[in-house]
Amino acid sequence: MAVGQTKLEVCNLALDIIREPPAQSLTDTSAPLRWVLRNYDHTVDVALRSYKWNFAKRRAKLSRDGTDPEFEWAYRYKLPNDCLRILSVAEYGGRLDGRSRRAVLDVPHEIVGNYIETDYAAPLAIKYILRITNPGEWDPLFVEIVRCSLAQGLANKFTSKNKFLELATGMLNRAVAKAEEIDTFEGSPEPTEQDDIIRARY
Repeated sequence: MAVGQTKLEVCNLALDIIREPPAQSLTDTSAPLRWVLRNYDHTVDVALRSYKWNFAKRRAKLSRDGTDPEFEWAYRYKLPNDCLRILSVAEYGGRLDGRSRRAVLDVPHEIVGNYIETDYAAPLAIKYILRITNPGEWDPLFVEIVRCSLAQGLANKFTSKNKFLELATGMLNRAVAKAEEIDTFEGSPEPTEQDDIIRARY
């Protein structure tokens, strides 16, 4: 569920934790805000890549790249420009093939630079984490994790009180635990892989 936050609001949420005055705009010249803005994009990317956020999941079918790997794999596929993390590369691009009821298998592959290398022919179906820069599209728990991560750095940089660092760290740990708990109940669990004998029965 998106929360409609703005970048300024996320920055101010981080400043709130260490009891710094809120910024009126992103052009304010306060040292804490300048530090937040310098570290903001990196913090967001790290938080997105670190967890399988439902709001950031996307699916795509990739076309074969014009240059094949030099050895080991037969084909390569360029990762989407907005991809921060590959979650799965699967045959049929889904969990079950509706015609044969065959369980969908992960496709053997390797991430090499900005490419997926594999022996599987195109199109290659993937699920990945998308870079989402608009805070208005973020999950509320993701906002919490970003602001607490920024507040950790702020506390270390601008305060001499360990209580602010401990506060930000505690809030961050609780937000991560809650995100993992909620994710457990959203969506169906990944299917358990079966061996060929069991699949043959169907």
